[in-house]
Amino acid sequence: MPGLVIYARIDGGFSVWDPARNYWRDGGEGPQRPSAYQFSKKEVWEGLEEEAEGQKTSICNGLLRDVETWRLKGNGAFQLLQKVLETLSSGEHETLCIGEGIRVRLDDAKDIPTLKMPYGDVPVTQAAAGMRRVLALAYLLVWAWEEHRRVSQLKKEPPTNRIVLLFDEVGAHLHPKWQRVFLPSLMEVVKSLLLKGSPPGAAHVREEPKALFNALSEAKARSVQIIATTHAPMVLASIESVWSMEDDRLFDFNLVEGNHVEFGVVDFARHGSVANWLTSGSFDLQSSYAVTAEAAMKRADAFMLQHPQADRAPRREAEEIHDQLTRALGGDDEYWPYWLPYYQAARRAA
Repeated sequence: MPGLVIYARIDGGFSVWDPARNYWRDGGEGPQRPSAYQFSKKEVWEGLEEEAEGQKTSICNGLLRDVETWRLKGNGAFQLLQKVLETLSSGEHETLCIGEGIRVRLDDAKDIPTLKMPYGDVPVTQAAAGMRRVLALAYLLVWAWEEHRRVSQLKKEPPTNRIVLLFDEVGAHLHPKWQRVFLPSLMEVVKSLLLKGSPPGAAHVREEPKALFNALSEAKARSVQIIATTHAPMVLASIESVWSMEDDRLFDFNLVEGNHVEFGVVDFARHGSVANWLTSGSFDLQSSYAVTAEAAMKRADAFMLQHPQADRAPRREAEEIHDQLTRALGGDDEYWPYWLPYYQAARRAA
């Protein structure tokens, strides 16, 4: 039994497979259970219903209704959601927190939950794309776990001790400062759901990630597996401090000869800076510069190799290259110490 499986899709939807609600051990008699719960992006927010034999069943009330319901019931789900959002936030100065509901439209009587931001309360439906995606993920995690625990209790069975989270394009819509902390924080949230039902504060995740992950790994009866895809080098750089050479794997898709895709394991190495990740085997870029800057530096390198004696180099071409570098590079770029002495010598000789 693989445990609770949650798939965060790139289209904003989710798929949830719950062993307490979607699994037949004997494949025997009884009403047919759904193979999984499939949420569209809209259904995450407004609720999911299923129809069988002419009758509709409410599977999920949706974020917009459940947030207020959980707040009023005071059963712990709302507090858990707040802690999950705090842990997944991008930093201390912009912590995600659910505020009071407000009316947004004149022709709609619903109160919409808000996010309490430093610049004021923002209705969740009008928040930035990255915030909406993180909010939807936090809600689905809490909803799936709470529903699993309740159904397990009704069946007089212990809740699962395994969670599998599939996350497509984990860095999508996230600011780089958020990409730096998001995946380690997400790992902490999912593990904490199994261990004690609520994640620790976000500050602890950022200050002592290794100590926390070592402590969590001691619970050998519990299992968490996260399979995440990304095109963001910042995401890969963020997991260096929590990477386990024994348990974790880095995979890569490579286009070979223009028409053949190969998939395989890539040796994980700690590259430090994001620039080093860009030029690693995971991204295969020749440099971390913009294309125009890279072309200008290549031209300058070739020019200096072709004319090793600066005093004999063609002055006009040297000036063209210098103008190209000036437009492409910043004033404090590390390439200038290589080029400027050569260029100045070429100008003096002319």
